[in-house]
Amino acid sequence: MPAIVFRKEAMMSERVHSDDNLSCEVRVEEYLDIKEMIDEFGQPAYPAVRKYYFSCGYESGYDLLLALLKEGAISRERIVEDPPGSLLLLLQEFFTRRGGNQPVFERDNDTVYFKTENNVYCPSPIAQKQTGVQHRDVCAIHKRAFMEGVAKVLEEFVPGVEIQYSNMSSRTTDPQADCVEAFHVVYPW
Repeated sequence: MPAIVFRKEAMMSERVHSDDNLSCEVRVEEYLDIKEMIDEFGQPAYPAVRKYYFSCGYESGYDLLLALLKEGAISRERIVEDPPGSLLLLLQEFFTRRGGNQPVFERDNDTVYFKTENNVYCPSPIAQKQTGVQHRDVCAIHKRAFMEGVAKVLEEFVPGVEIQYSNMSSRTTDPQADCVEAFHVVYPW
């Protein structure tokens, strides 16, 4: 059987595929788009913009899950057997295939952490200063919603799995901190 070659383009929407997470210019453009929606529509823009980024993440997670299924790297049985390990695989593969900055992944029982260390270049703080976009708009809308969308795919395909997300620390609120995200996986078996 020939090896399945994974094409980056097949995994991600054009917005996600063209996202250069090392480019300050890309971040500035994205943050200005978010700011424009919030400035124009006010408070109602928050859930709408968040839903957009969540949907982009969900699309990426769906396409990645399908690719991993075709590659034989994941299955329903594997997800049921080890939901946190399956989430860890999904997140690691997302970042590996996307390229750019690579977070450090850790698993502690049913919680998966990913950390971008403080010494790793991140254009977000610079882009926030240049655009005037607030930290809560960036993390809650742009980054968190996207990654929640990626993770949500496991919940949808394996009922009973629930993934609770939290931001543990961020260098945009504490310049000396690492950016740490936690996904706690709850399942009834």
